[in-house]
Amino acid sequence: MKKVILLSLLTVLFLSGCHKKEEKTVEETTTSQSTMVLEDKTTEISKEPENPRPMLVAFGNKFLNFNSLKERNQSVKEYMTEKCQEENGINVDLDAKFRSVGKIVKVFQDTDSEKQYALLCEEDSRGVKNEVLFVVQLVEEDGQYKIDNFRYEQLHVH
Repeated sequence: MKKVILLSLLTVLFLSGCHKKEEKTVEETTTSQSTMVLEDKTTEISKEPENPRPMLVAFGNKFLNFNSLKERNQSVKEYMTEKCQEENGINVDLDAKFRSVGKIVKVFQDTDSEKQYALLCEEDSRGVKNEVLFVVQLVEEDGQYKIDNFRYEQLHVH
């Protein structure tokens, strides 16, 4: 009987071992792939016009250095808006011939208005030396600065 009990016990143990679940550890690696798409947006970005000082100096030099009013007016047109050309008679055909020689001494920017400048100049015209002041108001037109208004004043005659 001991043998039967022992055999029964071994059979139960054996059968219970057969039904035991085998656990396996499976290592799973997940890789993800992402694609980045860059769009080339070629929209026109409006950028600020460049520093206006070189344009102002060129304008001042052409306005001060000429052999006739017609020559002067033709040389400064490109720096002005049409409104400014009309207000200052730049398109009027003048035949006054005399020589003027001058230079820009200093360019000042208004601290309250970033588009307003003053040009302090010296001019020798028809034998008279003058200190001259241009007060210039700028506007942006087609991506560049243009003179929209200016005032020319003689400060001191020598």
